[in-house]
Amino acid sequence: MGSQFTFGNESGEDIYTRAQIKGEICRHELSLRKIDEERQQLAEGLAKNDFLRRLIIRRRREAWLSVDRTKWRNRASRSMALR
Repeated sequence: MGSQFTFGNESGEDIYTRAQIKGEICRHELSLRKIDEERQQLAEGLAKNDFLRRLIIRRRREAWLSVDRTKWRNRASRSMALR
């Protein structure tokens, strides 16, 4: 940051202004940190959603493969199901 001592010609107003600026910088840094944390949480949430989506797709495929499709071999059943 800057030096911590004050010069002889620095007024009380200058010291107050410097303190205000340092406070603004600190608040800005905290805001950036909060944004980074929220961005990290969002990334984790998206990763979980992607994992769940893939899991659902896999389970649907497994369920589809386990369905008894002997009816589909019968041409009459196929044509009735497609109507």
